[in-house]
Amino acid sequence: MKTDHLHITVMAVVIVLLASAAFQRNGLWVTKLSLWTDVARKTPDKSRVRNSLGNCYMLLGDYFRAVEEYKAAIALDKTNYEAYFNLANNLEQIGLGREALGYYSFFCTAAPRAYPEATQTACERVERLRGVPSTPGK
Repeated sequence: MKTDHLHITVMAVVIVLLASAAFQRNGLWVTKLSLWTDVARKTPDKSRVRNSLGNCYMLLGDYFRAVEEYKAAIALDKTNYEAYFNLANNLEQIGLGREALGYYSFFCTAAPRAYPEATQTACERVERLRGVPSTPGK
């Protein structure tokens, strides 16, 4: 009987500690930016995380920080096609169309078929920035 009481007490303490930890974690993740900043701090070597953090900065209009995160995402994973498109888009937003051209061009020719709309957009931007027609996948 004392053993049952001890088990119940221990379980109650564990539940209170876990609930407290969850409450603190929820406080950190109030916004998408705070969520992805926390995740990036804990796992800085994940390309998807850095791309998502870049998206947060982009949505806040902090294009230069977004560019940094997208470049970090690409450095971590050369096949993170979303990061190439996002980087090109943000470079263009800050007036660096010439630098964006290379990333759009790569996306236009290398992105998988899972991105048909973004591929078309990238190819159109390549044409506009170069002044020369560009075909997806070629």
